[in-house]
Amino acid sequence: MTKSNAAQVQARVDAVFELLLQGASRRGVLQYAARSGWGVSPRQIDTYIHAAKAELARLAEIDRSEELGTATAQLRMLFMRALATGDLRSARAIRKDLRALLGLEAPTRITGVEGGAPFKVIIGIDPDDGEGTP
Repeated sequence: MTKSNAAQVQARVDAVFELLLQGASRRGVLQYAARSGWGVSPRQIDTYIHAAKAELARLAEIDRSEELGTATAQLRMLFMRALATGDLRSARAIRKDLRALLGLEAPTRITGVEGGAPFKVIIGIDPDDGEGTP
């Protein structure tokens, strides 16, 4: 077996990454590597799988402020385009999405668990709970 160069290793990790996205098992990855003529040991395949899973984990990390900034900027851009083309219906919908994203939408109704009945808020001490004065 000849030593793989960095480009080959990265291409193989990328291939394993795609296989994992498609739901392939370790056995499936081993079979793919054999069919593709990689000529590497099962231990090396495990290294590729580990690297691909590390990339999946990295992609799962979310920078909330960056994502919020991107989503806000995209919605504002879409809003401006909708206005520029005179599509007021889309502009209004985009504006609503932006307000929801930023948490500016007020709830329309607060309901309880049972049958949609409103919550009852009672402030005070229940004389039957054993708390308070005798």
